[in-house]
Amino acid sequence: MSHHNGSRDMLVTAWFLKTVSKWFNLVASRCRVLALSFHDMDKYMAARNFLEECIHLFKSLTVGKREAWKPVQTGVILTTNSVLDAADTLLTTGFHYTLTSRFSTDCIENLFSCVRSNNPVPTPLEFKSRLCLISVAQFMQVKSSTSYDLDDGSFVSDFLA
Repeated sequence: MSHHNGSRDMLVTAWFLKTVSKWFNLVASRCRVLALSFHDMDKYMAARNFLEECIHLFKSLTVGKREAWKPVQTGVILTTNSVLDAADTLLTTGFHYTLTSRFSTDCIENLFSCVRSNNPVPTPLEFKSRLCLISVAQFMQVKSSTSYDLDDGSFVSDFLA
């Protein structure tokens, strides 16, 4: 990055963003290429060392003028330690690789976002109704990767239309 004509602050920001991007790719891996695995021990140790360096980085990070500890620091350290511990446990017990994205709660957060799209604080009945509608909507369209043929019948939901 030093070949760019930028200020020191810009270069440090670029380095930090690149580091956080690499960290995110490792702790949210969705494919075998980025997964933690003992298959290639050099690659595994490089990833593990990088994640341990990220822990050290976020422990020593100072944010703002008052240099107070921020929740993001706790989150990154806790997440990284959890991923490393879980991967070690899974890999030493016989798993071939660890897709760390499986530890994420993104799908649940997405579901709650859909449920709360019209009303941020739904009543229990509203929540149940929206959850049912979202669940049924998932089955209204056949995925192209399945081996099922489309039925030429009509959906009960289209009856009143």
